[in-house]
Amino acid sequence: MIRLLTNLFNASKQPTQRVAGHDGETSMNFDSENVRPFLEGLADGTVDPSALVTVDAALQNMGVDETRDVVLNAQTGLQLQIYMDDIAAPDLYFFGSAEVIQYIDQALMAFATAMGL
Repeated sequence: MIRLLTNLFNASKQPTQRVAGHDGETSMNFDSENVRPFLEGLADGTVDPSALVTVDAALQNMGVDETRDVVLNAQTGLQLQIYMDDIAAPDLYFFGSAEVIQYIDQALMAFATAMGL
């Protein structure tokens, strides 16, 4: 959890690959065990349930310096890029409309505060 706070203000080693057609982007470093609780805590309809399974599988199988792209919600166009920055410490990059990204950015800050980070 301390890693989450530390990396919140540090630039990632991985440059983001902006996804075409998206107005906004936000990101944060996580400990792997906090990714699903964060995604499940987003408002209903933000993340498709099947995307959670895809994210879980990616996190379990990724090595350091690997990147995976996941569509979190095809209807809204919300996409996630996972970059495994360190062992069990992925950087999550969210791409989508400005409104959705603003909501996720606020949710990231609230999550960090709730976790005491």
